[in-house]
Amino acid sequence: MNPTLTTPDDLRYLVSILQMEGRKMKGKIRIKERCPVCHKDFIHVEKLGYLCPEHKTTPKRFFIDLSWTGKRFKIYTDKTGMVLDSYQRASRLQDKIQGEIDAHIFDPSRYSIEDQKDFLFETSMDKWLSEKESQAEKGILASSYVDKLKIYKEKYTLSFFKGKDIRDIRTVDIKEFYRQLPERLAPKYVKNILNALENFFNSLMEDEVIEKKPTFPKITIPEPVTHWCGRESQDKILGAIPEKHRPIFFFLTRQGLRPAEAAAVKWGDIDLSSGIITIQRTFSNRQIVERTKTKKVRPRLLHPEVLEILKSVPRGLPNLFVFLNPQNRKPYQNYTLERIWNKACESAETQIGLYEATRHSVASMAASAGVSINIIKEVLGHTDIRTTQRYSHVDVLAQGKVFEAQNCPQTVPGAKTA
Repeated sequence: MNPTLTTPDDLRYLVSILQMEGRKMKGKIRIKERCPVCHKDFIHVEKLGYLCPEHKTTPKRFFIDLSWTGKRFKIYTDKTGMVLDSYQRASRLQDKIQGEIDAHIFDPSRYSIEDQKDFLFETSMDKWLSEKESQAEKGILASSYVDKLKIYKEKYTLSFFKGKDIRDIRTVDIKEFYRQLPERLAPKYVKNILNALENFFNSLMEDEVIEKKPTFPKITIPEPVTHWCGRESQDKILGAIPEKHRPIFFFLTRQGLRPAEAAAVKWGDIDLSSGIITIQRTFSNRQIVERTKTKKVRPRLLHPEVLEILKSVPRGLPNLFVFLNPQNRKPYQNYTLERIWNKACESAETQIGLYEATRHSVASMAASAGVSINIIKEVLGHTDIRTTQRYSHVDVLAQGKVFEAQNCPQTVPGAKTA
């Protein structure tokens, strides 16, 4: 005769029994060892583990033998890499895996030693940097930029994130990394480090390695002071530069190119009949890169003085560089240009950097003369108008009109006169 359920408690008890019967634990806890004394197989006692009754010995290593989605997995460690050195530890992990399977969040790669290595920060970062190096070799990225990424890794990110699974890095970890960066670092440099790290996580998202990217802090960089000088100061420094090196510096003070772009100009880039120069390459880490910093190729008007000089000198073959260092007959490198410029500044008793005295000064003089920011943007080759707007506040000469107005007769109704 079947028992009769008389109370709700009886019903709940029966449901729990049926659930336990229907819920079969995934995987079996297994061993590969034998008793070190008698060398016989250990006996498995349910809920107690494996043991040798005669010699009271137990195994030291366990694994979970799991069949899931038609595949077989042998799990020897937990997610942290801790080996299963006791039956109790293996049993707890088995329960945890069962819970993840029931919640549809089980990922066997998190329990595989080899897979765990693939997801370590240092492994993924090295892979990402290798891809960046490959892009630099193809001319897609500047090798100098890749070198900076390596510095950020070696000095800052690796020491903090080493050993962490990239899938477990959260916003709180990024915030803590940001807080622990040395206070001596300039805000701009800190922003560069975080931008590189965010770029790394963006690539992980694109490759679907991670499902969600941590949030990165927004860093506000104080607007830098734009140092520049006028034509008189430029020419004073030019006069202190040895004549054999002067052409490229004269070109920079008039044309406003980046030094590495000026050094990469070839005769084939110049159309003397129309007075146009096309900037389409640059130098990075002493290597020629067939693209500009902004990756844009745009024709630009030659400065009249520059055009006149170029017309007066013998024109070279299209594939030859316009400016060669007479000491080695090779294109100038940035460090050489800066060394020559700094030495000339000392002789001229002036302190201003090469970039500030050339590119910045060309733009700043134009802004002071009232030239449209949009036109300055095209001359400098900026892709974003916000980059050019840094020069809009240097219109100090026009500000003189305010003081000139103070000397004009008062014509405002009600104003008192002497």
